Amino acid sequence: MYLATADVARCAGGEAYLNARDGMVDIRLPGQRLNLWTWGTPVAIRDASRIVDLSDTPRPWFWRDGRLLMAVPVWEKLAGTVLALRVDPVGMDIAATPRIPARFDTPPAALTEAALLVVVDPGHGGEDSGAHGPAGQIEKDITLRVGLRLAALLRERGYRVELTRDDDTYPTLSERVQLANRSNADLFLSLHCNSAPRKSARGIETYVLSRKASDPRALALAKFENTFEHDRIGSGNLEALLEDLARQAQENASIRLATPFHNTLIRAIGAENRGVRRAPFFVLAGTTMPAFLVELGFLSNAEEATLLADPEWQTRLARSVAASVDAIRPWLQRRSGAGTASAAPPTFLQ
Repeated sequence: MYLATADVARCAGGEAYLNARDGMVDIRLPGQRLNLWTWGTPVAIRDASRIVDLSDTPRPWFWRDGRLLMAVPVWEKLAGTVLALRVDPVGMDIAATPRIPARFDTPPAALTEAALLVVVDPGHGGEDSGAHGPAGQIEKDITLRVGLRLAALLRERGYRVELTRDDDTYPTLSERVQLANRSNADLFLSLHCNSAPRKSARGIETYVLSRKASDPRALALAKFENTFEHDRIGSGNLEALLEDLARQAQENASIRLATPFHNTLIRAIGAENRGVRRAPFFVLAGTTMPAFLVELGFLSNAEEATLLADPEWQTRLARSVAASVDAIRPWLQRRSGAGTASAAPPTFLQ
């Protein structure tokens, strides 16, 4: 009997990814991490330290329709370290919960300067409240709560993280960009909540910088998000900056990485997919690293506004964005080092 790796990971509250470049499957569970090398001798490494030899199990796993299926004896062998696993072979039911030890057998490696740096930008803040929901939900509050949760999750996963704000203050859009550039960040994420005249609009969008918007609504949204800064510095300076820096953005990796980032986010959260779009967002202009603006949902939609204000949903959003960062992590690592970035980003396992 075989169980799909992604199914077991999800049952335990985690995610599984494939890095097609080296055949490594990365399973991330709360408090645990497991790497499986599916090419050559079957080996699992727990928490980057303990090697679990799986070579004594005949055909420990195989691939079918893009899904990694692993034999139950292998799962049982791993269960003592990472999972409490129960399998009903008749009903094909799976119950898996993570085993979170009081302390790791080997302490997690301390973060080093080599760790990837992500700048998390909770949109708006201070006197700039952003969009409002029908029941008084406020964009700046939601983005801050999701941003704080996301920062904590990313740090748990081994990233260095800087926040453009961690309270109800308003850093200017240029200050946010300057922070990312000054820190030599590897990724910039700006978190926002959407709004539209059509109250039924819902779902998640990921934006990258472009001088020309991909569609009229994208342009209207960029104008709304830029409004506060536009009023401060005037249209001339804003237009000149976008004109100059949008050309640089064409050399940026944002466009290439946006699709795997966004698709992983949609699969992880299960929200309506509104796709990857381009627009002249001031907060993305001038970044020297891959940069995304993520619209987490529509405050103009009463049902989605209620979700966005729910702490549990905010945590789910943060976990899903963290999974999206993990999906492009190998590419970011190659980009930050001396290697080439020609290989495809990893795939979120179904």
